[in-house]
Amino acid sequence: RHLDSVRAPVILEASVAEEFLSIMASGFSSENVQKKKSLLSGKLDSAVASPLVTIVDDGLLEGGLGTAPSDDELVPMATKTVIDQGRLALFLYNSYTARKDKTTSTGNGIRGGFRGAPGVGITNLFIKPGTITPSQLISDTEQALLVTEVMGAHTANPISGDFSVGASGFWIEKGKKAYPVREITIAGNILDLMKNVDAVCSDLRFSGRMGSPTIRIKELSISGK
Repeated sequence: RHLDSVRAPVILEASVAEEFLSIMASGFSSENVQKKKSLLSGKLDSAVASPLVTIVDDGLLEGGLGTAPSDDELVPMATKTVIDQGRLALFLYNSYTARKDKTTSTGNGIRGGFRGAPGVGITNLFIKPGTITPSQLISDTEQALLVTEVMGAHTANPISGDFSVGASGFWIEKGKKAYPVREITIAGNILDLMKNVDAVCSDLRFSGRMGSPTIRIKELSISGK
């Protein structure tokens, strides 16, 4: 079915939440911060997400695609908490950007290829999972949009954080999937979205170097027919 335009709670399945994390990921790069191309510039030690959100970049994660003894500059890999219970705790550095800010590399010097100079990249970046299962979250939700797929996440503005993406999924009524929905649009700002997270599930899953569990957003703008 189609939906009327409304503001309502939104549940993002793990694979969808991961796409929204990817919008935010470039903002953690110290290179982008130094070039004024990060939506997180000037926000170090500030609350940029819900207290339920902790984001980790873990170069030592067992079985992780980005796991290695060292980065591409031979700096030892480490486990870094980038956002600690909603607070922006650090940016990610390679040796060059670290020298510019008079600090040390975080082990995030990543080469795109053998001939390229190391830039700043992620290792294994993920939202730390909670304890509730997705089925428990849905049963505890009176009314919401469950998003199972988004289209156009790559069009989001990584500097302002603004996004407007096509979506499909299910409408939740009284803790159950009432009916499937499609041809709708969800829009907002990635920082507002992260600040309005009111539930984080336990189903952490990865696609490549990035991962997320299912999360619920307190309220988001939904455009329908």
